[in-house]
Order: sequence, then structure tokens, then C-alpha cells
Amino acid sequence: MTLQLRLTIALVAVITTVVTVAGIFAVTSAERELVDGVDDFLVDRAKSIEDLQSNAEAKSFVQRDERRSVLSEFLAEPDAITQIVDPKGQIIFAFPISLPLEDAEIKIATQKDEKLSGVTRIRKSTVGGVDYRILSKPLPRGGLLQIGRDLSEVNDAISGMIRAFLLLGLIGIAIAILSAWVLASQLAKPIKRLSKTAEHVARTQELTAFIDSKDGDKEVRRLAESFNVMLRALATSRDQQKRLVTDASHELRTPLTSVRTNIELLAKAKSIDEKDKE
Repeated sequence: MTLQLRLTIALVAVITTVVTVAGIFAVTSAERELVDGVDDFLVDRAKSIEDLQSNAEAKSFVQRDERRSVLSEFLAEPDAITQIVDPKGQIIFAFPISLPLEDAEIKIATQKDEKLSGVTRIRKSTVGGVDYRILSKPLPRGGLLQIGRDLSEVNDAISGMIRAFLLLGLIGIAIAILSAWVLASQLAKPIKRLSKTAEHVARTQELTAFIDSKDGDKEVRRLAESFNVMLRALATSRDQQKRLVTDASHELRTPLTSVRTNIELLAKAKSIDEKDKE
């Protein structure tokens, strides 16, 4: 695996991680804000019903005979489910559908658990395949008021955001791959140049093929300078070897020349006895 490819993979991994974390954070934050908006709606609706109760002429808000006349106009709103549970834990009003009751909510309605007395709960529940956000609030005279809001709009918005982030993420990753490849190429260029120079020197024995040490980052420049120092040291060593060989050759030639001259003189001298020549 080349250095450029390794750098590209590393950069793409970092960018992908950042994009993924940012997308998850954005979707989670948006979902929290949307759900908080639904919760605020539920609280406001419950308060409106409480105000209606306090202004109603009927003394008992949960009596079956009176709740139709008091609640029919206000509670029959299509934007939420309204459900009333009496102090015995029985559902006495539900529009347009009934909501499932949990044990904790029955205990709140019947006031059998002091720990749950006066506690308002908000939870998520699925009814008929549809997600709802349900607020359960105890009534002053016993019983329980429940308001449910369909979360389909919230879920659709979150799904749309997820699809958008996936699309943008894929586009971003594709751009990141291209950008990382170009950037990695720029980062690896000095190393490639150094490698090619080393191969050239090894092939041609040209020790003057220095690298420009002014380009690249500090570490790359330092590596190039070290390479150039090595080339200079090798060139100096080779010059010294050449001088040594030249000097040794000269020293060897000098006595050989002297011996050859003496032999020639002896060969030309006639007055010298053969024994003396030898």
C-alpha cells in the first residue's frame, strides 16, 4: 500500500467520522427540540382543560352525565387525543380513540401510591401502529387527565432529516475522497521525489543529484537535507578513493621505471662483465 493511499484512507476515515458524529448530533438535537415542542403543546392543552374545569358550573369534572356537555365542544379537537380516567381507574371519556393505561397511571388516578401522588408523567406509546406522546396529569378531585399527540409529523421530519444527511454525507464523503487524494498526493510528492532521486543515484552513481530542501514541511526539508549531506559525504569519499588509487599507482610506477632504466643501461654497457651484469 502506497503512502498516498494510506494518507487518503486516514483522511477519509477522519472526515467520515466527523460527518457521522455531526449528523447524529444534528438529528438527535432536532428530534429533542421537536419532541419538546410536542410536550409543550400537551402541557398547554392540559392547562386549558384545567381552566375549563375551574370555570365549569359542574362541581364534579369526571361525572359521566356532565362531562358530555362540558367537554364535548373543547375536547373534541382533532389535533390531540383526550382521555379522562375516574378515581377508580376506569376510562370514562376518550376522544377520538382510547389510550392504553399503564399501572403507574392507574395508581396516579386512584391515588393508591403516595410516591406517585401529584406526579405528571409524559411518555411515548404506540397505538394502532402510530406513535403518540402522552401526558398523564392527576385531577384535583381524583382521577387522571391524559392528552395524547400523534408523533407522525415528528417522525416524518426526522426521517427526512436522516435521508438528507445520508445524501449529503455520501456527497461529502465523495468530495472528501477526492480532496484527500489530492492532498495526500501533495503531501507525498516530496517523499516520491526523494525516492526517485535515490533510485536515480543508485542506478547512475551520480552523486550530485541533490534535492531541493526548501520545499515541503519541516520534516520533509530535514529529510532532504540529510539526503543531500549523505550524497556529499559519498562524493567526498569517492574522490578520496580516486586520489588514493592515483597516488598508489604513481608510487608503484616510480620504482618500476627506475628498475627498467637500470636494466636498459646494463644491457647497453659492453665493458661490464656478464657476471657483474647479473
